[in-house]
Amino acid sequence: MVFEKTVKPLLQKFFEGENVSIFAYGQTCTGKTYTIGTDAQDIPNFDLLPSTAGIIPRALYAIFNHQSEPDVEYAYRATFLEVYNEECRDLCNKSQRLFIRETLNGFVVNGLSRYRVTSMADCLSVLSRGGKLRQTDATKMNVASSRSHAIFSLILTKTYGHTHSKFGNTDTIKINFIDLAGSERLNRTLAIGDRAKEGIAINKSLLALSNVINALAEKRVFVPYRDSCLTMLLKDSLCGKAYTLMISCISPESEDYSETISTLQYANRAKNIKLQPLKRCNSAPANLMEELLKQNTELKAKLVAMHNKEKAKPDVSSIVELAECEITELVQLVTELENALCVRHKVLDKFCRHRMKVRFF
Repeated sequence: MVFEKTVKPLLQKFFEGENVSIFAYGQTCTGKTYTIGTDAQDIPNFDLLPSTAGIIPRALYAIFNHQSEPDVEYAYRATFLEVYNEECRDLCNKSQRLFIRETLNGFVVNGLSRYRVTSMADCLSVLSRGGKLRQTDATKMNVASSRSHAIFSLILTKTYGHTHSKFGNTDTIKINFIDLAGSERLNRTLAIGDRAKEGIAINKSLLALSNVINALAEKRVFVPYRDSCLTMLLKDSLCGKAYTLMISCISPESEDYSETISTLQYANRAKNIKLQPLKRCNSAPANLMEELLKQNTELKAKLVAMHNKEKAKPDVSSIVELAECEITELVQLVTELENALCVRHKVLDKFCRHRMKVRFF
């Protein structure tokens, strides 16, 4: 029911070229990992999913059984990471050192392994390997408590062939599945030592996420994404670049009443965020010129229609000539802006690398 009513419509958006993020939030021991499916076990029959399958296996089944467009090459890559004690870890390569870097396109994780996948089985293999390395431990409330936030991402690159109307373009689309660690109270989990430190780090990052959600819901000018690794990684999911689904997991127990109310209030604030997802399309420069020429033609037609309607006989050729000059100037301006943007991007990229070196060394 959860998958059919909430996730399936978002998968259709993914097929249409939109970015999608799905995450589960709630107190510890309410079934977030079970719901998202980051602990997916090997499935012997991919044509018949078990009733206990989580969102990830069901979504992967739908994605890899979706009918592809003609003359379009599909390339999938998968990543799996965790945020543990405010540190990013590659769940498929624990020896790989990761750090978050800010670019013009947002925050990216340097060093993260990307695996080429061609089937649901390949994705579940990545998920299974990473799940075994994910940080879990026992607390009084949960014998296998997730001590980190986990993010499994599937990235689709679509390359259009010569018979396609979008020939020369590539679309890059991403779907994120986010299994947040549960909020917890130390006086109930009775955590001590490392478990207590983990709990504090989890609550701190969830508080940072709450602050970001509040800022976005209230349309504040400044949004504190940098307060946590988690919020930096979720920026694209929250700031309007993706269709985002938040699943609130709550407990039926009366003793969890206050945490349940807190979770529902959290979700209610998130509902106030108005998203305007953007398609991830890498258009060739020629397409920009084509669009400008198309606009020029439309302007000519509108001018002629307008003057015909007024039964006037103006010098249309001079007006068209003026419009063509303006279009030429606009094209030159676009070219200059593209060149300037490229230079600025290189300078910023160099500065970010230098800053990260200073930060870590």
